[in-house]
Amino acid sequence: MVFNSTEFLIFFAITFLLYYAIKPTWQWGFLILASSAFIMYHVPAFLLVILPIILFNFFTGISIQNAVREKSKKRIFIFSTVINIIILVFFKYINFIIENIAFVARNLNLETELSPLSILLPLGISFYVFQVIGYNLEIYWENAKPEQHLGHFAAYVMFFPKLISGPIERAHLFLPQIKSEKRFNYDYIKSGLQLILWGLFKKLVIADRIDPVTNLIFNNVDDYHGLSLIIGIGLYIVQLYADFSGYTDIALGLARTLGYKLTDNFNRPFQATSISDFWRRWHITLSSWVLDYIYTPVAASKRGWGKYGTIYALIITFTILGFWHGASWNFVIYGFLHALAVSYEFLTKKIRVKLSNKIPSAVYFPVSRILTIGFLGFTMIFFRFHNIGESIAALKNLVTNISFTTQGLRLGITFEDVFVILIGILIIEIIEHQKSKHEDIGSILHNKPGWFRWLVYYFFIFSIMFFGSFGVSEFIYFQF
Repeated sequence: MVFNSTEFLIFFAITFLLYYAIKPTWQWGFLILASSAFIMYHVPAFLLVILPIILFNFFTGISIQNAVREKSKKRIFIFSTVINIIILVFFKYINFIIENIAFVARNLNLETELSPLSILLPLGISFYVFQVIGYNLEIYWENAKPEQHLGHFAAYVMFFPKLISGPIERAHLFLPQIKSEKRFNYDYIKSGLQLILWGLFKKLVIADRIDPVTNLIFNNVDDYHGLSLIIGIGLYIVQLYADFSGYTDIALGLARTLGYKLTDNFNRPFQATSISDFWRRWHITLSSWVLDYIYTPVAASKRGWGKYGTIYALIITFTILGFWHGASWNFVIYGFLHALAVSYEFLTKKIRVKLSNKIPSAVYFPVSRILTIGFLGFTMIFFRFHNIGESIAALKNLVTNISFTTQGLRLGITFEDVFVILIGILIIEIIEHQKSKHEDIGSILHNKPGWFRWLVYYFFIFSIMFFGSFGVSEFIYFQF
């Protein structure tokens, strides 16, 4: 039941009507029921994973707060973190571990009967496990107090608009919203629907229209070289952004119609002039999570190492960030490459500042953006291909049998596809530029005449109807 499916439309319509029909004091309970139904629609057993995690972290949070001695508090926090990590590792990484142990054993001529386990990755586990780890850490640091209401805590963890792919919401931002009664608010609902419409446009008209092209290229790596691969990588960057930011807009819009405000995950990432800048703009809730809960503690523990301590913390942080995306060495390499880039930027910061003062900004910043996107494209080879072998083959194909002509591209893309994608990218850039001056999409249209607003609405509705791809493909970040 993905956001762009008929099933979800029916589910949410019923949820929305019942949500505002019941007493506001019981809305948090209804959200738990709706979120449980959402989870069980996919796989009923997934509910047996998330409920124990909720109970466990609810009581460990209170235990951390109530511990009298610092040693006891630390032990409870470490215990809770280890258990949460073990759960995540078991469901997401156990087969990766088994496969690598079996690979090593075979190369050492050791007999082994290890084989992958038949287990499914629970819906959104990477996101809600990170949420509860951060929740307990804030309590341990005494930056927050534990939630005393189990129902409110369960609604925070399970809230279905953010369950599958975030945002990774901080407890101090979300829990107070649960405690406030939600009344039917026309402005909130209108702005929520605007966000949903914008997200569906990005997903259906742009991301899903690009999807067949990138699948063709990335699933047949030996058949594509030079310009074909470069175009494929460039299209995948656009697809990934349109897909994930589209999901985020829909999630924020769904939450807004129910009276909740979630944290936006994007701030014009392709305007970034460095990789550090990119991560401040891309998947913001994950970037801020690893900054606060991994990088800062690791860097603080190695402050005596000087700049080497910072580099050490960056490598640890970005490698974990890469591995968070999936159980594959490709993602480890992806994270490590970003660690090297950010470390380089840290070491050369003074030089680059001097350089920016000498070079005209009209030259320096566009070149910086091009170099940043070029590096992102290079790392996407490890992000998108299935394994290291395919990634290495793609790298070879970029530098051998090079052809930068349009002959033989065989991308399976029509003139209509090209036209729609280019117009879609232009619209995204215009809207994102306007969003940088306003709080959200709704505020862009707020002071515009009624006829203009409805013209915009109808443009996006008809664009989705006539140019959208309705194959009901999952969002890319669902796999993480």
